[in-house]
Amino acid sequence: MPNSTQTTQTPTAINQATFTVATNHLQPHNPNRTVIDVSNIDDKEVIVLPSIDLSDVACSLESIITTFEDLANLFYLLEQGKVDNVGSVARITQLAIANISNLAYDNYQLIAKSLKQSSYAVEGV
Repeated sequence: MPNSTQTTQTPTAINQATFTVATNHLQPHNPNRTVIDVSNIDDKEVIVLPSIDLSDVACSLESIITTFEDLANLFYLLEQGKVDNVGSVARITQLAIANISNLAYDNYQLIAKSLKQSSYAVEGV
């Protein structure tokens, strides 16, 4: 049932209200599910993701940020002439960038897959 509406009772410490959830597929009520709604009252569209997916994205972003910070420090050392074996450093840098790029792309696909079902679809996935 496309764009059907389901009302679920969600007992949480944050909000014990009745949520109206627009879904592409009507899912049965799960009394063991906690929904944490951090959307704004004027949001016209909300995507519900499993917490584990959101956690994976957050951990990946933290790894990407750390890698970029490390690369910035490495480039500073190269600029200052404090690195002797530039060839080895270049190979390690290339591998780090390739790995972090793959990690970022995997997370992009996860988010884009969800957005594809919304009016905020991402092109290229």
